[in-house]
Amino acid sequence: MYQYPQRLFATRLSDKEILNKMKFGLLGYPVAHSKSPALFAAAYKHSPHTYELLEFPDLLKGLEAAVKGGYSGLNITAPYKEEVLSFVHNADSLTSEVAAANLLLFSKGEIKAFNTDYEGVKSSVADFVTPGIKALVTGCGGAGRAAALALRDLGAEVVIANRDYKKASKYASRFGTAACPIEHVPQFAKSARIIIDTIPAETDIYGNTSFDGKLIFEANYRNPQLIDKCTAEGGKYLSGIVWLVNQAIPSFRLFTGENPDSEAMELLASLW
Repeated sequence: MYQYPQRLFATRLSDKEILNKMKFGLLGYPVAHSKSPALFAAAYKHSPHTYELLEFPDLLKGLEAAVKGGYSGLNITAPYKEEVLSFVHNADSLTSEVAAANLLLFSKGEIKAFNTDYEGVKSSVADFVTPGIKALVTGCGGAGRAAALALRDLGAEVVIANRDYKKASKYASRFGTAACPIEHVPQFAKSARIIIDTIPAETDIYGNTSFDGKLIFEANYRNPQLIDKCTAEGGKYLSGIVWLVNQAIPSFRLFTGENPDSEAMELLASLW
């Protein structure tokens, strides 16, 4: 694990200052498009806490800037959810199983990692999952793995599809799910009742597969690719905004120790 210079932690705010005002943020590259600051503002309207964007092409420099800047915690987004685990002192069991983190807490000279993507997916799709329902997750990055694990724990039969089949197979073995090469997506998508798409690049991997009667949950809310096809073919579409909100609620609670105004967050998200 990377050893941070102690001088960085020495520059942090005092405990008294932290209690009065805490700084949080989102670290990734790029992040200028993120809606997380607006969600945080809605969650804590009368709070002195702040939430900022930290856009760094180098993860280590971003982490050092956050520690030096007195941040109490960070959300982590692409492309750093996996890499960041090399720079933390410890991670909870869920984060270790997913092997990806989207939240860090800074406390007493240490950095602890968490994963709220899992809860974001689980709470979003729980009403649609019945025992043994077939589900397909496309992509095996941090978001895809959290989605696969959440579906598995809800009782679905999960297949993970990925361009790097060896990676998909590795995590499928760990999770007790199945895996397939990305080229086989049309075959598995036909029988799947739930499809969670976490592939960020614009691509058509579904071929002529009809989305009729399927739940399509697309992580990419910035530039969605599947909503028109899903709507036209009679599927049920869930926007990545739903995932964003449902992972932000436990994230913000971990940050502050206070319950966020989830109704205000959902109201704001409904306008996007």
